[in-house]
Amino acid sequence: MVATCIKVLAPLHSRLTSSLSSGQTMSGAVYGLEVGGVRLVVGAAGQQQEAGDKRRELELINEMLPCGVEPMGVFGLGCRAEELIPLVQQLPPITLPSEIPMVL
Repeated sequence: MVATCIKVLAPLHSRLTSSLSSGQTMSGAVYGLEVGGVRLVVGAAGQQQEAGDKRRELELINEMLPCGVEPMGVFGLGCRAEELIPLVQQLPPITLPSEIPMVL
């Protein structure tokens, strides 16, 4: 299996990076589309997590996105990857069965 290239739009990358550097803890869904074997992450929607908050709920905004832009995975700032597993389980089915949700 060939690894798929993932690209995050620069403005989104900047916002996520600045949130991380300011010490915020947040998690949510990433949205995008695949073009020519490249997965383009064009948006994200998440919630800030309070200290000690173990319950994580995914906020999906599918109905507000253009056709073709879909939830592709989840992201987490200031948390461990295993803490994102409950969010991955809340994702709607991906349109292509061969696709694996991404965790950023």
